[in-house]
Amino acid sequence: MHDVQIKRRLVQVRAPCSSADRATAAREISRLFRAGRLDGAARAQAEDIFEILAHDIAVAVRETLAVELCRCPFLPRRIARTLAADVARVALPVIEFSDVLTEDDLLAIIRSRTTVKQRAVARRRHLPERASDALVETGNKAVVIALLANDDAAVGAPAMHRILDRFGHEEAVQEPLVRRGVLPAAIAERLVTLVSEALLRDLVARHELPPSLAAEIAARGPGVGPHPGFAPAPDGAEWRPQRVGLYRVIGRDARGGRHPVLRYASRHPPALRHWAATDAASPLYLPDAGAVP
Repeated sequence: MHDVQIKRRLVQVRAPCSSADRATAAREISRLFRAGRLDGAARAQAEDIFEILAHDIAVAVRETLAVELCRCPFLPRRIARTLAADVARVALPVIEFSDVLTEDDLLAIIRSRTTVKQRAVARRRHLPERASDALVETGNKAVVIALLANDDAAVGAPAMHRILDRFGHEEAVQEPLVRRGVLPAAIAERLVTLVSEALLRDLVARHELPPSLAAEIAARGPGVGPHPGFAPAPDGAEWRPQRVGLYRVIGRDARGGRHPVLRYASRHPPALRHWAATDAASPLYLPDAGAVP
């Protein structure tokens, strides 16, 4: 029975007919195909119909085909690639949901520089790290946010560091990063220096921080504010203590001239700690040297 139905639809889509009729044919044949109810010649003829409809002049027909077939695990890859290269309303379901697209296909889509398609890639289940790296390299904040919000995407620590280098002060980026299921300790430690009080609480609750850092946060009490032992930063100051083994824990907006809070890493040489704390020429000068851990 299905053979007869497929042949009838094949004749229909090859002959002049309305776009509504072609969309109906796309829907009907797609559902039979993805249910695995077609064998042999009928399946081959269905694929012929898909080839025709994937190039249909009417966007609505191509969109119907894409929506119906985007989750089909045995859709021919050539058809999936054709649909993924189409306009956004046709391509997005296939890009986001089709498992027949390969990693190389995804990289080609990312290189297309189309933000909506890159975001669709970022939302995919089981996104491989190579594709995640390529998305980060786009430098597109909207794409990065979509990637971080997808806890199913493999995002390595080097990519997270690049994200923080570029967007570290953006709360819209900080939030999905804090809320990822797994966060490398080095990334969590950097986030402590950047996030608001609310996100800091979330960070501490969700992730295991290095013991020394967790103890310091607990000792400071709620919030991230100036340590009483540290001198204020001049307005607009931009310090780079990381180069000498130091790093900073900042308030909500150090870039706006707020007072940074600078903490010493446990690995500092004692002489460096002493110099930074006691020499008035040091930008890290502590009026009370006893505050140095």
